[in-house]
Amino acid sequence: MWSRSTAQQDFLVKPTVTWLNILLVLVFSLSFALLLVAIHTNVQNIVILRRLFDVPESALVARVLLYTSLIAGFILGKYLFLELLGYIFDVGELVLVQYREFIRTILFLGLFLPMVMLLYLGLNQTLPETVLWVSNGVVSLLLIGTVIRVARTLHRKASLLNLHLFSYLCATEVIPLVILLKLIVFTY
Repeated sequence: MWSRSTAQQDFLVKPTVTWLNILLVLVFSLSFALLLVAIHTNVQNIVILRRLFDVPESALVARVLLYTSLIAGFILGKYLFLELLGYIFDVGELVLVQYREFIRTILFLGLFLPMVMLLYLGLNQTLPETVLWVSNGVVSLLLIGTVIRVARTLHRKASLLNLHLFSYLCATEVIPLVILLKLIVFTY
């Protein structure tokens, strides 16, 4: 994760869409969806989700599957979004590197989600407010850490001091981050 060796950066030249990566994205999506459903049992109070997908509070399995598909769709669909903005900003050569680093970082940080879920299940009855703060903090760190790691990798390829590239990074990483933080964390 923090190494500067070229062996660690070999991941950025390997194929991104493999069966293993798709399976890992689905596992990450499922664990993230489980955490979201466990933390925010009233996620349906989000106006956008309530209008698009009307899933009742009692249908936990349906909600977990819905959020799993939304998260997996977001992760896999981000490549098309990056391709479109890469074409608009004329930085197409950075799109694949950015997407590979996004997948790499999100899967690494996703390793901590089961631990947070265990913390939630173990301590929610005795310290519900503390567990909620820790869980929201981990979700925030997952999202913010991904953006920082992607920005660091892109800065190695091309300087982010270039206003054009900085605008591209804001459009592809920072604005979606703010939207996700608002929808997931700061709603409650």
